[in-house]
Amino acid sequence: MKFEGRDEMIELSKENYAHVLPLLKNLVYEPVFAYSVIERNQSGKVFVDHNENPTCSLIINSYGQYFLVKRGDNECFMSDVVEFLRNDQNHSKYYDLYASTPELLFQISESLAGKTVLLHRSSFTFELSKFQHLKKN
Repeated sequence: MKFEGRDEMIELSKENYAHVLPLLKNLVYEPVFAYSVIERNQSGKVFVDHNENPTCSLIINSYGQYFLVKRGDNECFMSDVVEFLRNDQNHSKYYDLYASTPELLFQISESLAGKTVLLHRSSFTFELSKFQHLKKN
């Protein structure tokens, strides 16, 4: 996407997908599907604000899962993301949008009002020690 007088939301070539890896460090949840796209185990697209050292990224897999991550402040990129998400021609009937922080999700959800349904997910950790007594000999 290119807008007059603004930086564009850049689609990275597959060879440069690894440029977004620093943005995925130290997140609360591991965006497994995003890593799968970056490692090219799953088809998708990666959009960034800058080719070499991105501060924002939208990672999309071909199954309708989108991961938005942002470090710093780039209003132009965020505006482009909202425009991209609001355009029905960019997706199938629905998509799942995940954000790197609750604040980022809150920030973008206001711009997508009427086009989204907020869902909550939980993550669990399996504690083997709680099930050791069930082990068969």
